Amino acid sequence: MRFVKAVLFCFLILASVLRMSVVAETVNTGIVGELAAAESFDRGIIVFSTYEFSVGVDLNGDSDTLDIVIRYYNVSSGITTNTTAVGENPTIGGSIIAFTTYEGYIGEDLNNDTDINDYILRYYDIASGTTVNTGEFGLEPVVDNGVVVFFVAEDWLDKDLNGDGNKVDRFVWYYNVFSKTIFNATAISGTYPSKCGDIITFVTWENWDNIDLNGDGDALDSVIRYYNVSEGTITNTEAVGHEPSIDGNVIAFYTDESDVSDLNGDGDTSDKIIRYYDISAGTVINTAAYGEFPCIEGNIIAFETWEPDFGEDANGDGDINDMVIRYYDISLGAIATTAETGFYAAVDGRRIAFGTYESYLDEDVNGDGDKSDIIIRYYTIPTIRQGNLVLEGNDICVIEGKFDINGSIIVTENATLILRNAVVNFTQTSNYQHNMTFRNPVDGNPRLQSENSVITSGYWFEVILYDNSSATFASSTDTAYLQVYGSATASISDSTIEFLAVGDSAVVSVVNSTISYALSAWGDTSVVSVSNSTVEFLATKAMSVNCTFANVVPGFLPFWNFHINSSMVIGTGGYAPNVTLVDTNVNGWQFEFQESSNATIIDSQLVYLHCYGYSNVWLVNTTAGLIQFTMDGIVYVSWYLDAHVVDSIGQDVPSANVNATYTNATIAESELTDIGGWARLTLMEKMMNASGSYPLGNYTVSVTYTTHSTNATIEMTENKQITLMLEDFVVSEFPAFIILPLFMMATLVLVFIFGKKHSLSKSANS
Repeated sequence: MRFVKAVLFCFLILASVLRMSVVAETVNTGIVGELAAAESFDRGIIVFSTYEFSVGVDLNGDSDTLDIVIRYYNVSSGITTNTTAVGENPTIGGSIIAFTTYEGYIGEDLNNDTDINDYILRYYDIASGTTVNTGEFGLEPVVDNGVVVFFVAEDWLDKDLNGDGNKVDRFVWYYNVFSKTIFNATAISGTYPSKCGDIITFVTWENWDNIDLNGDGDALDSVIRYYNVSEGTITNTEAVGHEPSIDGNVIAFYTDESDVSDLNGDGDTSDKIIRYYDISAGTVINTAAYGEFPCIEGNIIAFETWEPDFGEDANGDGDINDMVIRYYDISLGAIATTAETGFYAAVDGRRIAFGTYESYLDEDVNGDGDKSDIIIRYYTIPTIRQGNLVLEGNDICVIEGKFDINGSIIVTENATLILRNAVVNFTQTSNYQHNMTFRNPVDGNPRLQSENSVITSGYWFEVILYDNSSATFASSTDTAYLQVYGSATASISDSTIEFLAVGDSAVVSVVNSTISYALSAWGDTSVVSVSNSTVEFLATKAMSVNCTFANVVPGFLPFWNFHINSSMVIGTGGYAPNVTLVDTNVNGWQFEFQESSNATIIDSQLVYLHCYGYSNVWLVNTTAGLIQFTMDGIVYVSWYLDAHVVDSIGQDVPSANVNATYTNATIAESELTDIGGWARLTLMEKMMNASGSYPLGNYTVSVTYTTHSTNATIEMTENKQITLMLEDFVVSEFPAFIILPLFMMATLVLVFIFGKKHSLSKSANS
């Protein structure tokens, strides 16, 4: 049995608001015992061995507490049965529990060889309650369909079984419990077997016979092979690996990268990686999962991961000192964690049994006054979790792989939810039926950490951060309505968020990401920074502000700030979110102004404008797909009128006076034409409020130049151009209005020249 370091583990209890309807994912049986690797769990029965001294009980009735006794636990009834048989490394298949017994433990010669130094294969029949001695020497037995498969070692037998002149070989044998027959030939050179149906898989070390089985030019490897009982043939997978486990046509094993290459792409060859061989296809699949001692059943490969070697916190408890039970789902191609510390995982359906040191839990589970025992536990892989998942206190929950939940996830106090390579699916039947909420901090803050994960549902739902909650999204996708309120913080990188709302004093950073639907920002001191990203729709809300925006249009923005780019002045009791965009694309804009705001928006293109309270908004050459009002807000819509003044032969007329008057003859705006004869007037089309739209009607546009004039009537419904011709006037080469300036300029030049000459003359005479 391998040594497993004891480390402190903060035990996580997953609870539900509807506690009556929840089945705990991890069951702590409280039973003291040790599992053999892999095949210790079948049809709801967990088999294990217990040292009598660890429980202080004589389990086999021999008046001492020095033995190792085979026991089993029924997960359905919760009953532990003591077989009274002395042995170790038990495995189960159907009703047969196979194990080995060291003769010296019981003081009997079980194989009649006149000594008591052998490890003898025995089995216990649950149906009859009897223990049977096969009389065969054997190690690491496994059982399938009444056949016990094991291996023998020449050096332990002190025999050269295959006559090759040494005693280093290992051979796989098998025993039929029904016919009482033994296959004990030397045809199968191997060790650590596993059986399913007609197939026995095992490991062969090349150096036993100095044969290169995988064609890599040496004879140093441990190679996965399998034997077909019906055909009597051996197939070499050529895969380097250890500890094979078979179910159906799939052989799971682990490979030490130092024997092959970098299998998980992390740039080194120091890892142990879970892989599997598909017998039907004849191919090896690399899961890239770090782990050892796999056990497979169906689509589930369970294994253990030693964090110090892995270099990551696999159970989310803040350190890297634990042995953690994880699993790989072949159907999903996803790695998941139970978040439980343990070793020697065994799979039965969707349940994984394992052993855990009490010291890992920092708990005296069996009430014997110490924390030094190994406790049998099992974890049920959730299909669809029913009811809410509630994390509180210092709970840590790590979700990996596919996780369906028919309920909400609520994280409070100082609890942490970690999503790692996960797909969290809320199985709602209507919008907003469930949610993910972080709130009510105590001695810390609720936290979400999403790494390469997806949060999704078939209906709208919310992920809400309140108070001082925090969230990080890295390489993740969130299809929810993500809301960050209070003083919460969120960091989003290399991710896709469908809808993001930021309010109050929340702080959010978005980098190299996509907001695929909308980013909404409001609040008195909220801060949003977005860089190198794409925002499909940016919506801002401000209250009691005076501001002017210009050129707010869809497109790429090297730099844009809601305050700086609008000369924002915040009035008493008002607010405006501090939104900064750097090297970011915005494909649509929305503004909302509340209370008594005054905003001018020039040369812009909006998707939506909301005028709330007593706010006034002036739109100049600006379109808005939808304008809505609440209470007494007013929007004034204006356009540019570009008037071109020409003479009777089409020449530009500079410095002409262009006036626009309302229908009541009041002047709306007046401008002089420039040197090209153009004057731009900004004229209002209409006033809008909650009651309706009120056009101002036609404008009379007149032009006057000296004694010449003309006029026209125009309705402003968009930007327009008009040409006003002074029909009785022709611009001369030197018009009268520039003769006087030219005369004055010539006079000044003469005075300057005369003064310069006079000054030079005085200098010469002196």
